[in-house]
Amino acid sequence: MKLEYMHSLGRDYKGAGFSKDAKLTVHAVKTDTENKQITITYGVDKANRDAAMGYEIIRDGEVIGYTTNTSFVDKNVDLDKVYHYEVVAYDKKLSSLKPEKANSKKPILSVEDYVTLKLRQAYDPMDYVKAASYLGNDITKDVKIKSNNVDITKKGNYKIVYEVENAGVKETKAANVKVTSDYAYLSDMNEQSAKIGWGGLKKDLAPAGSAITLLRQGLDATYTKGLGTHAHSEVIYDLQGEDFDFFESYIRN
Repeated sequence: MKLEYMHSLGRDYKGAGFSKDAKLTVHAVKTDTENKQITITYGVDKANRDAAMGYEIIRDGEVIGYTTNTSFVDKNVDLDKVYHYEVVAYDKKLSSLKPEKANSKKPILSVEDYVTLKLRQAYDPMDYVKAASYLGNDITKDVKIKSNNVDITKKGNYKIVYEVENAGVKETKAANVKVTSDYAYLSDMNEQSAKIGWGGLKKDLAPAGSAITLLRQGLDATYTKGLGTHAHSEVIYDLQGEDFDFFESYIRN
């Protein structure tokens, strides 16, 4: 236990900390050649995010930082060297997960964590993945689908596994796919009320009127459907009488 890592985030925490199956993932390690720095992005699984307090960053066996953010910038690096990083996640009880390792040449593989499809819906598995080299160059064309067990004729839960290799380093990630009878987007429905801090409610557009773009595992991902709001906002929908089983959303501050 490292008491020096205790933060005000954990002061009033009443939970049990990380679950036994908590998972930490290093999403991306991106090199900025102009500023001679490396940015590491990471995070724990969705079910354990509220329990997470901070992250210890280790480079080549030496602790170089601790932060409550889900990204860390390693400055003044030697661009000719290969650095080996470890990220250790601490929960609000100061318990930690085992270190997650990555090196500075790791390619960036950005995969949609959860995909929902309708029965018999036509889809392209490559619509849910992007990839870049550690220098940020687009290498999506190099992504391979290692496995795909989706059966679009049957409701159920499936996986698509993607892999990309660059600079001699492989990265593998999976998309969780749910096939359901039907779904609907809130942007295609009428809201009961909307109080928007600035700019009004946008449907299928970002607040400024551009495409909706979210940062997903180190890379920007563009979405054709969604709601765009700015500052403190409240949008209310009345779904009484509708036969929905679950709600799914991605949010960017």
